[in-house]
Amino acid sequence: MKKSSAYEAWKMLMAGLPRGIAMFVVGVVGLCLGLTLSIVGIGIPILAGTMAWCERRMREDQLNWGRWRRGEKRSSRPAEEAVAAEAWSEEEAVAEEAAPAARSSWRTWLATVTSLQGFKAIFYNIAQFPISLALFVVSFTIPVVIFALMLAPAAYKVSVYLYQYELFYDDYVFNLLLPPLSPFQRSLVVAGIGLFLLLFLAPVIRNFGRIYDGWVRMFAFRHPSAAFAAPLPAEEYEERTAIPLH
Repeated sequence: MKKSSAYEAWKMLMAGLPRGIAMFVVGVVGLCLGLTLSIVGIGIPILAGTMAWCERRMREDQLNWGRWRRGEKRSSRPAEEAVAAEAWSEEEAVAEEAAPAARSSWRTWLATVTSLQGFKAIFYNIAQFPISLALFVVSFTIPVVIFALMLAPAAYKVSVYLYQYELFYDDYVFNLLLPPLSPFQRSLVVAGIGLFLLLFLAPVIRNFGRIYDGWVRMFAFRHPSAAFAAPLPAEEYEERTAIPLH
C-alpha cells in the first residue's frame, strides 16, 4: 500500500474551502426552498434535485479521499472512468426509454425526498463547511509560519538595508531568550527553529488529511438514491454487461 501524499492532502484541503462554501450554500438554499415550497408541490423537485446534487458531491469526496488514502493519484484512471460513465449513461437512457410509464418523474422525486440517504447527503454538505474551514486555516497558517521563520535571516537583511531597522533587537524579550547573541545571530536561531519544524510539516498535514478522510468515511454508503446513480467502475461495468439478459 502506497503512503499517502502530504502534498496531495494539502492541495485537497486548500481546494476544500471554496468547494465547501458552494456545497454549504447549495445545501442550505435547496433545503430551505424545497421544504418551504413543498406545500404547493414545487419544492419536491427542488428538494430532490438538491439531494441528488449533494449526494454527487459527497460521492466525489469519498472517491477523491479514498484514492488519497490508498496512495493513488487523482488523475490515475481518468480514461476508464470516462468510458464507464458514458456507458452507464447510455445504459440508463435505454432503460428509461424501455419503461417510460413505470418511472414517472414525480414518483422518482417522491422516492428521493423520502429517502434517508438524501437528507444524509444534505447534512454532509452543510456540516462539512466548518470542518473544511478549520482545516483550511490550520493547513494554510502552519506552513506560512514555518517558512516565515526559515526566512528570518533574509528578512533581517532586507529590513536593515532598506529600512534601517534591526529585527530581533528587542532587548527586553530577546535578552531573556538569547542574551549573548547579536540580532543577526538571533535570526539564524529562528531560522533553525523553522527548519526543525519543517521536518514535522508533512506528518502534520497528512494527519489533517486523515481527519477529513475520517469525516468523509462516516457518510460512506452503498446504494445511491433514486434521483442519482454513480457510474460503475470500468471493470465492474464490463462484468455486468457481459451477463446474458435472457
